[in-house]
Amino acid sequence: MKRRKGDGAEKTGASQARTPEKADIVIRIVDESLTERSADFLRYLAPRNGAHRQCVYLSRETHGRLSRIVRTLGGNGSTIGGYIENVLEEHLRTYGDDIAALMRRETSQPF
Repeated sequence: MKRRKGDGAEKTGASQARTPEKADIVIRIVDESLTERSADFLRYLAPRNGAHRQCVYLSRETHGRLSRIVRTLGGNGSTIGGYIENVLEEHLRTYGDDIAALMRRETSQPF
């Protein structure tokens, strides 16, 4: 059987592309603060447990963006609702005292 010119190079290139060093995509994050921020963000995608849920309406654009984030970055069990709940829980913890003060001022009742 005759070999055509270039057959050896194509096979060599194909075998090189299959080696882990050449085929796998490696992402290196140079900025350490970006690594920390990424880890901080990913915790919002932790799955939530709970049977008592309420409906929340979002614009189509916001729902689409959140859907893509959860689908791409979330693990098994991550949902848009869980993501929203995690973000809002932190928001309420962070600003809870301020919200309570505003509520008392507006309604004369504790939050």
